[in-house]
Amino acid sequence: MSRMVFRLILLFATWVCRYAWADSITVAETWKDNTVRGFYSSSTDVGTFSASLTVPGLSNLTANDWSNLLVTVNSSSLNTGTFSDTMANAPSYGGTVSATNATFYFQLTDTNGNLVNAYKMTFFRSGNTFAIAGLTANPASVSYPPWSILAINYLDSSGLATFSIHDQASCEVLLQDAATTYATYADIQKILYITGTNTITYDSQGTELNSVRVSGAADYAPPTLTAVSPTGALTTTNDLLTVQVKATDSIGVSNVEYYVNGLDYGSGVAGTANLWSLNFALPPGTSTVQTLATDESGNLSTTNRLTVTYVNAQTNASLITVTEHWLDGSQTDSAGDVFGVSQDVGTLNAALLVPGLRSLSATTWSNLVLTVSFGDLAFSNRLTEADVLTTNRAVFYLNTILDPNSNLLTDVQLSLARTGNTVVLACQTGDPTYDFNHPLVADFYLGLNGPVQDARPFALTLQDGSTFSSYADVSQLVYISGSAAVTYDSQSNELDNVRITGAADFVPPACAIIAPTANQPWSNALFAVTGTAKDNVAVSNVFYALNGGAWFNAVSTNRWTNWTAQVALAPGTNNLQAWAVDTSGNNSLTNSVNFVYILSGQLQLRALGLGSFTPNYSNAWLQLGQNYSITSAPARGFTFAGWITSTNWLGGVASNNAALRFTMASNLTARS
Repeated sequence: MSRMVFRLILLFATWVCRYAWADSITVAETWKDNTVRGFYSSSTDVGTFSASLTVPGLSNLTANDWSNLLVTVNSSSLNTGTFSDTMANAPSYGGTVSATNATFYFQLTDTNGNLVNAYKMTFFRSGNTFAIAGLTANPASVSYPPWSILAINYLDSSGLATFSIHDQASCEVLLQDAATTYATYADIQKILYITGTNTITYDSQGTELNSVRVSGAADYAPPTLTAVSPTGALTTTNDLLTVQVKATDSIGVSNVEYYVNGLDYGSGVAGTANLWSLNFALPPGTSTVQTLATDESGNLSTTNRLTVTYVNAQTNASLITVTEHWLDGSQTDSAGDVFGVSQDVGTLNAALLVPGLRSLSATTWSNLVLTVSFGDLAFSNRLTEADVLTTNRAVFYLNTILDPNSNLLTDVQLSLARTGNTVVLACQTGDPTYDFNHPLVADFYLGLNGPVQDARPFALTLQDGSTFSSYADVSQLVYISGSAAVTYDSQSNELDNVRITGAADFVPPACAIIAPTANQPWSNALFAVTGTAKDNVAVSNVFYALNGGAWFNAVSTNRWTNWTAQVALAPGTNNLQAWAVDTSGNNSLTNSVNFVYILSGQLQLRALGLGSFTPNYSNAWLQLGQNYSITSAPARGFTFAGWITSTNWLGGVASNNAALRFTMASNLTARS
């Protein structure tokens, strides 16, 4: 064996190319066992190992640089282990060296004691291309096993006469300056994907004979990445966005990385049919979303770009909203091991009127103390402690984490801004699938597996940091709806998919008075008031008052769809008012109606003889104090003698006019 130093190395099946892009690495080999004269077996092996690598700056090396170039080839596929030597040492192995190439020979002894060339390795350069050509050419007369590139790995029987070979083998090519600095020109690591067959037979002596044919190549084909949803440019008012792409590869896709405005948002979640997705909480304005796929060999796809414009329409009114999506996924790594990932993105927005906010000085603004609580969010700090602070805005980075590549990521950001007398709060959470979830409220519904209907309290206070006087003290319920779906992966791990939205109720209820109607006359001292009330969430109560008096609670038996009240009237015009309040404390407009309580008495008429009255007020209820007229008409054969009006038929006043004019009084009676 030569003086060459060899060591066996098994490399991890990953590629790290910091200095060069590789073009191709291939291997092909045929091993053949034979029986000679029935007494002993011999083996022949013919194989090639080839590589063509692009090395920037290679063409600039001088002849002296080339001769001092240290080449190291590590491979678990090359059974010789590691080749490592400088080009200048090629003649020590029966080879040659020039300014552009070097050839090494490795020799074995045949049965006659002669040295024969069993393996040849040649290195050469052309421009920036570095090429390797390895060749086995073992004569059958060698008494011990031939020099194999990789076929020897597949000798022996699998129990079948012929079996297929599917394997992977690592390979590294390292080029360094061996003269002075040991600077690295290239360090290329690739996986060779190997296929072939081994056919096993036996000779008359029962000796196993192998016929191995294998070939392999490193994967240099990049994966293909296409946008699925959305595509092109998008303008949206939704604060959460799901970006889905399709990534395919001849070997397999290991990862799809997502970037927003140049910031790494982490790995997407692999789904079915080569689909990958990730959820984003969008910042207001236009953002560029980019995706990049990496295959199992480390090849990169072209970058897919998407332009998204988020129009935040949630800052011009009193409101509090939340949107959130929690998604558990299950992925498989290159070793076939299943691991779980969780991602959670959500936004909390609030726009609240704060009297006097516009007139605050920059100093007073920066000295404010903000306190917010909602679900998992519990925050309290002075604006002076913000990571970003201007005269009208403060931004806090609440949670920072390191991704697997040691990049610093912020997965929760809270900002406070003022516009006139409106204060705008925005909290954004966006976990980049590294299991450091900091949700808003989604984790309350994990495992629910059904519809979500809930209400969560939101509280915000703004206080002066010196005097602790309060500028704002808001307490509202946020009504949440959505769904929580539970599935299980092949390892029986629970996978949750929670989608929720919510909003505080700033919409006042509606209240209406059905009875009495406007200017309705009424003759009884009691009146049964009826009305209706409705709200987008729920009505809490209805209040009523009569003639500016105290407010009382109305009564309802159907959750305020209808309500009633009993009132005692004053003579003459009465005023009724009513208003409703909902479960969020919003008040309706106050409704008002005037109606008339008329004091009345029953008029009794009597005729002595036959005749009629026009109009016939007999036993009618007439308004007390009101003037009326009635005419008596005698029947044929009778004459009109006059009217006598009295109280309860006692005494009376006589009148000879057939048309009687009178003022209605209690217990008034008349006869003619």
